[in-house]
Amino acid sequence: LEGNIADTQKFNMMLYITLVAAAVLKALFGLLGFLTWQNETEEVITNNLPTRELKFVVNLILILKALLSYPLPYFASVELLESTLFIPSDVSSDSEVAQTRRRRTSTVSLSGVAPSKPLFMRTCYDLDGDLKYWAVFLRIGLILFTLFLAIFIPHFAILMGLIGNITGTALSLIWPCYFHLRLKKDKLTWFQKAINITIISFGIFISITGIYYSSHALFKALTTGDTLQPNYYKENNFFTKINNLTSKHYHHHHHLNQSTTTAAIIP
Repeated sequence: LEGNIADTQKFNMMLYITLVAAAVLKALFGLLGFLTWQNETEEVITNNLPTRELKFVVNLILILKALLSYPLPYFASVELLESTLFIPSDVSSDSEVAQTRRRRTSTVSLSGVAPSKPLFMRTCYDLDGDLKYWAVFLRIGLILFTLFLAIFIPHFAILMGLIGNITGTALSLIWPCYFHLRLKKDKLTWFQKAINITIISFGIFISITGIYYSSHALFKALTTGDTLQPNYYKENNFFTKINNLTSKHYHHHHHLNQSTTTAAIIP
């Protein structure tokens, strides 16, 4: 993105605004959803919508969102696979492919790591810069592969929750702060270091909690064939169990005190 933006000096401001806006919107979305349905919140929140018509409209919007947001990570994955598996194309220096190759080469040279030998000694592009037919079919096959994974893997929603708790929190909270501390530890103030450590600790706590509950739900779904009901964790989470034990202990001692008082009053 930074290499293709018109004014590279505005990249940092664009990045800050985008990340803050995305964080605020996602936090509000999750908070409003939970405050609306509380412990009845489904793992796919569109299932909580009251009418079939509203579900259809929201699911249609989600499909459009997926279609519009899929190309960006897909393009990055394809570029990484092409640079790893195939040799660069002999195209004109003014083409977009050549510019991409130059950016990749400059990045490799700056990092000091020599590029590895590709697995297939073929190029995906013609001399004019167009994709070859077999390369087009490879890209289509990659799309179909990801589609079939979502269709045929059982309990895919729970599995995505488990993967998200592992990778999502690490990529969003843990690794950025860790790299910031690692790369600029001599320039950071104690307050900035404390902020980074706090975010890392919060990310680890969220990740461990999410992994525990997602793994438990996936194990139950695979062993019994049933997913956990929305109220399951309302009665089976750690804090509820502690509260139940405390209540039982209180009622037991309260009952003993009442019995002792009654026995003392009755001659």
